[in-house]
Amino acid sequence: MPVTAKDIAWLAGLLEGEGYFGVKAKTSPVISISMTDEDVMARAGALMGCTPTRVNRQHANRKDLYRVQIYGIRAASWMMTVLPLMGARRGQVIKESLAAWHTQVWHRTHCKRGHAFDEANTTRYGKRKQRACRTCKNQNARENYHASKMREDKTLYFQHSLLEE
Repeated sequence: MPVTAKDIAWLAGLLEGEGYFGVKAKTSPVISISMTDEDVMARAGALMGCTPTRVNRQHANRKDLYRVQIYGIRAASWMMTVLPLMGARRGQVIKESLAAWHTQVWHRTHCKRGHAFDEANTTRYGKRKQRACRTCKNQNARENYHASKMREDKTLYFQHSLLEE
């Protein structure tokens, strides 16, 4: 479903009044909206590319609460899209969230030991295709190999000394 300017304006108004913008675990931007109107949450979820979840309420006499949450690059993209439509306070929170995200892992050009994240020295792993420094990974593998050989040698030495006694 193509998103129109009218849809963006509607979502910006909803987020201005009911939304939360932030950074999860200091690395991932997050947008969250919670309310009791299931149809509104379904529309917001459809626009942002997710489905609303029902939140269990502790008291039986309360209405069901629905929540829409997006993380990562999708949340950052929506933050940048609605930023010009937000008020001063929400706009500042979005800018701070994007700045915090920008300084984290995705935007680093070097690993923690100073090796460049270039095509030749970067490997990807896991479901989320996280980056890893190939030089550091190989160095760690060598160190682990030598440590295991040392443990093996000590075990063999210990077993040999027991046999001699």
